[in-house]
Amino acid sequence: MKSAVLAGFNQTWLTSLALLLFLSIFLIMLFYIFRKNSGKLYNEVQNLPLNDGEKNE
Repeated sequence: MKSAVLAGFNQTWLTSLALLLFLSIFLIMLFYIFRKNSGKLYNEVQNLPLNDGEKNE
């Protein structure tokens, strides 16, 4: 069934668009994760399960 559907698929530009969309979202995500000031946020978030509802300021 899958091969029958793909045999009639003539829009190859759509696969290229999907690849570019995925690649751009992936690169934006990597930039957001590894930006310069993100270490402080990740240090606070990694201790959240250990805090028992207390706020550390």
